[in-house]
Amino acid sequence: MKRTYTRLLLFLVPFILNAFIILVVDPYNILNTGLIPKETKYRCIGRSGASLPRGQVPYKMAQFDRSPIQNVIFGDSRMTHLNCKYFVKKQKEGIYNFAIAGGNVQTAIDFFWFCAEKIKLKRVFFQIEFMNFSDAVNYDLVKPYRDYKESIFKYLISKSASIDTYALIYYLISANDRFVDICYHERNIDTWKRSYDGFEKKLSIYKYPKIYLSEFNKIKNFCLEQNIDIYFIILPNYITYYDVIRKHEMVDDYNTFISNINRLGTLLEPVSLGGFTKDKNNYRDIFHYCAHRFDSISNEIWKQYFRIVNDLSLDVAKR
Repeated sequence: MKRTYTRLLLFLVPFILNAFIILVVDPYNILNTGLIPKETKYRCIGRSGASLPRGQVPYKMAQFDRSPIQNVIFGDSRMTHLNCKYFVKKQKEGIYNFAIAGGNVQTAIDFFWFCAEKIKLKRVFFQIEFMNFSDAVNYDLVKPYRDYKESIFKYLISKSASIDTYALIYYLISANDRFVDICYHERNIDTWKRSYDGFEKKLSIYKYPKIYLSEFNKIKNFCLEQNIDIYFIILPNYITYYDVIRKHEMVDDYNTFISNINRLGTLLEPVSLGGFTKDKNNYRDIFHYCAHRFDSISNEIWKQYFRIVNDLSLDVAKR
C-alpha cells in the first residue's frame, strides 16, 4: 500500500509543480499577485493570433472585475488600439476598452451583461462588423474566465494557462522582444490574402442574425430602463471590402445590417476622412489599420460622438 501511495505521489508531483508555477506566474493576472508586472503579462498575451483572444478575455475581465468603469467599449481587434485620450479629456470621465482580438458579437453581448452586473453603466459603445453580425459566428470566448472564477483549481490545471505561463517565463528569461511581436511573426504571411479568405469564408456561411437581434433588443430595452446611452461604431474598411460584398450578392444584407444597427442605437461611422479607404498604405489588410492611422480613426470617432452629444444638448435646450 505504501508503495502505491509513493507511486501516486510521484505521478502527481509534475501536476502539482505545474499548478504552483501557474499560481506564482498568474499569466492572465487573475490573482493580481504583482510578482510579474501586469504590462509584461499583457504584452506576452499579444504574441500570436491564438494567444490574443484566450489571454485578453480573462485578463480584461479580471481587470474590470477589480475596477469597474461606467463607460465601456466593446469590439474586436481593431478597437483594441482605440485611443481614448480625446474622450477622457473632453468628457472628463474614464472609459474602459473591452475590445478583444478575435472577439465576435457574442463576446460583446456577454461582456455587456458582465459589466452591467458589476456597475451602473453610463455609456456603452459597440463596434460591430458586418461579417460577424451573423448567427453563424457564435463561438464562446468568455466561458474559461467563468470557470476560473468558479474554481481557482480550474485555472491552475488549464492547458491555456499552462502554455501562456511558460511562454511568459521564456520571455522574461530571454528578453526577446521579437517573441512577443505578432507583426514579426507575420512577416512572411500574406495578411491581405488571409483577411480576404477569412472574409469570404464568413460571408459564405452568413446566417441572418435573428438571435443576435433578439439579444441586442434586450440590451436596448435594458439601456432605456437604466438610462444608459448606447452607441454603435462601424469602422471604415479598405474600399475593396465592398467589392467582396457585391461579389457574394450581399448588398441587401449589408444595407439591412446598417438599418438594424440604426434602430438599436446611435450610429457612429467615421466616414469623413477624405480618401482614407482608398489608400492601401493606411491598412495592414482589408480590415486592420497601420499603427500611424490609429489616432486619426480614434479622434474621428470621438469628434462624431461629441457632435451628436452637443446636437442633442441643443435640442433639449430649445425645448
